[in-house]
Amino acid sequence: MSASPGRPEPPEPPEPPPGWSGPAITSAWDRRVRALTVGLVAVVTLVAFEALAVVTVLPDVAADLHGFARPSP
Repeated sequence: MSASPGRPEPPEPPEPPPGWSGPAITSAWDRRVRALTVGLVAVVTLVAFEALAVVTVLPDVAADLHGFARPSP
C-alpha cells in the first residue's frame, strides 16, 4: 500500500524478541494484555478519585484544625 502524497508511510511494527512464537500485540485490548490494561485503568481511576476526595474535604479539615499550624509539643 502506498502512502498519499505528502503523507509518510506508517512505521513497521517492531521485531518480536528472540524466542517469541506468537503474533505481535497490536492493541491494548489484546487477549494477552487485557487484564493488565484493565488493572492499570482501574488503578489510575481509583487514584484520581482519591485525590478528588481529598481536595474536596481538605478545606473542612483545615477549618476543624483551625488552620495548618503545628500543635505545640
